[in-house]
Amino acid sequence: MDNETAVEIIEGLLEEALEKVDIKYIVENDGIGPYEYWGFKGVDHGTNYITIEENSFVTVKTVISNRLLEKVADYLIDQNHMLVGFIQLHEDREIKAYGKIVSYSSNIAEVTFEICWEPAEKL
Repeated sequence: MDNETAVEIIEGLLEEALEKVDIKYIVENDGIGPYEYWGFKGVDHGTNYITIEENSFVTVKTVISNRLLEKVADYLIDQNHMLVGFIQLHEDREIKAYGKIVSYSSNIAEVTFEICWEPAEKL
């Protein structure tokens, strides 16, 4: 099995696993609210934005040897390999998020990737 095939396998496994990831987040606002400046009164409503509270850990089953897994996982980390996930805001609204693999650990049966998430779009 060559590296390209191994990368495709891991990408497929991560895509499957990401369907189950619950990305923890809070909605914040950068506005200052009501203000008065030189007699002028106004309100700065600001912009709502998402702050992701913690990294997500994704566990997938290993289907390739640990030696090849290490090589491929290191490659994905070195290439800043981006994953796509979704943050469920409400029943009818999702926000896309990009994830970067920052570390991994493995045993005989499975591998755990730590993924650092960043929102890909504004509210």
